[in-house]
Amino acid sequence: MQTVLASTSLSFDLSVFELFLPLSVGTKVRLVKNVLEVVTEQCVRDVTLLNTVPSAISALLDNNTYLEKIRVINLAGEALHSELINKIFEQYTAISVCNLYGPSEDTTYSTGIRFNNAVQSTPSIGRVISNSIALILNEDGQLLPYGSVGELYLGGDGVSRGYRHQSELTAAKFVSNPYSTVGQGVQAARLYRTGDLVKYLPCGNLAFLGRIDDQVKIRGFRIELGEIEFELSQLAEIDSCLVIAKQVGEDNRLIAYLKGHDGDINIGEVKKALRLALPEYMVPSFFVEVEEWPLTPNGKIDKKQLLEIEGVGFNEEYVAPQSQTELALVDICSELLELEQSKISIKANFFELGGHSLLIMKFVRKIEEVLGITISMNAFFDVQTLQELASLCEIIAVSQSINEVDDVAEYEEFEF
Repeated sequence: MQTVLASTSLSFDLSVFELFLPLSVGTKVRLVKNVLEVVTEQCVRDVTLLNTVPSAISALLDNNTYLEKIRVINLAGEALHSELINKIFEQYTAISVCNLYGPSEDTTYSTGIRFNNAVQSTPSIGRVISNSIALILNEDGQLLPYGSVGELYLGGDGVSRGYRHQSELTAAKFVSNPYSTVGQGVQAARLYRTGDLVKYLPCGNLAFLGRIDDQVKIRGFRIELGEIEFELSQLAEIDSCLVIAKQVGEDNRLIAYLKGHDGDINIGEVKKALRLALPEYMVPSFFVEVEEWPLTPNGKIDKKQLLEIEGVGFNEEYVAPQSQTELALVDICSELLELEQSKISIKANFFELGGHSLLIMKFVRKIEEVLGITISMNAFFDVQTLQELASLCEIIAVSQSINEVDDVAEYEEFEF
């Protein structure tokens, strides 16, 4: 019996694939709130098909999570690298790994490629699926030859009608297909501009090369940097701002550069305002105040020079670790988030420093290795600071040591 894991929110188009497609053909569906629940929930270990983002499967592999019945792993939402594919095949042999690509505007997938063994180079996003078309066009809407880089346009049965109540945006992103021919279907007359840069490889597959605008991926979520900048510009103390995504290890970190009207900017208040207006993953990890914008010779803001300026996290006041437990947690945080220890205050919040749910499993495993205690992943959501987490770890350590003494007292025999 095939079993599909359904972990995607109903607000995302992938949920249709996970729920209704399996049920329509009589396949069993396992419902979970989060794909990472497969770590602790034994009832979901029987899944045969898993849909998730590369960063999530990477976290599961790092946690040595083994799904003995898995047969297909579908990966989408983030760039997939050969290292991860090969890591999957080191743990699982008789499976298929699919690299799938498709924006929500062309539900659910647009292109795909299947791998049955290890790969040597960066994986492509494959070829366009049935009942869909993919065109690579230049800025003038002209078809480009094989090997040339251009914007990917998608058409076919999956293309949506447009954005609800956003006629201008719909007109900009959904355009007529000047290359449509009889027999391609009604939807082939319309194309969706993805904003993604691609090119055809000699084998006929599509290679994904990045974005042509300021959209970036944060933990699998596609976001517009301009949306964050808009919310910042609404704050009275902000004169001008710029948000940049910086690659740190395998993650993108958002850095907000702020120029105030006069005086210092209250970073704490800025953070609170953003949290009320934006999802958590869109709130920058660091903020940098600038007196004047560095400019390039042609008068544009010099982003490279901005990245050299040191910023501040969400906690303006640095408090050094006092206990061995606090020091250990700061050290783990430094390793996982790739931050200098001197920049991590024990009053800081793990998530505000750039941490996220995928890193919690690694943090839990590190705590077990370094401190010798077992802590729940949920504990990270119950505490506000590293200092509070350290206190919780110390309480757990005492509790575990008492249990060990009780075990000895109950089961060991002593001679007098």
